[in-house]
Amino acid sequence: MSAVRARAAAWRAIARIRRLQSRVAELDVARAGGERETAAQRHARAEQLLDQAQSGWAGAIEGAFDPGLARHWFAKVDRERAGERQAGETLREADTRLEEKRGDWHAAEARGEVAEERSRRATAGAARRAEEARLAESEDRFAGQRKRR
Repeated sequence: MSAVRARAAAWRAIARIRRLQSRVAELDVARAGGERETAAQRHARAEQLLDQAQSGWAGAIEGAFDPGLARHWFAKVDRERAGERQAGETLREADTRLEEKRGDWHAAEARGEVAEERSRRATAGAARRAEEARLAESEDRFAGQRKRR
């Protein structure tokens, strides 16, 4: 195999590898999207629990004020608020991971496109050189036939 054809074959292999890397990155984006959705659902649930706790707190204060009951509701509201903050942080982290994965995917796509373009150029160059060699060989044969006459 000539060096030109070997180079074209190498670029084809690189292009295939880059496409596979792009596909893996795309799957990572899908996975990160699912994780983000799960985090969003947890956050929404934490917000609901916080709202319920705050409603209970408001109900406890509205009626006859009982310090024991107030402590209970305050502790519950505080726990739910902490849960909501944690769920919000998890959601923000999931958003960040998703954006990073999207960036990785786009970079992999770009590398794949570059590798495919280089593969096309190398293949076209190999074909052009092969055609030039065939033409030169034909010219040499024609020139040899003319000398013999």
